Amino acid sequence: MEIAFDKLIRLQHVDIEINTISFLLEAIPGRTEAIDNEIKAAAEIIARAKEKLTSNQKKRRDLEGEVKDIKGQAAKF
Repeated sequence: MEIAFDKLIRLQHVDIEINTISFLLEAIPGRTEAIDNEIKAAAEIIARAKEKLTSNQKKRRDLEGEVKDIKGQAAKF
């Protein structure tokens, strides 16, 4: 009779492991979707930062040109 109880106890442990693993497997699609959303958000932030960098570089070149012109005019006077 003890052998049957040992087998039932072992079966219960295996069943608990199966339930735990099933729960983890069910959570994977949600976690994957959340990670994908974070990646998309990060990619958008990077794209906006690159656009801003390009814009700032153009503004800097324009301002450097203005400074050069002003220095040229100041040298004439």
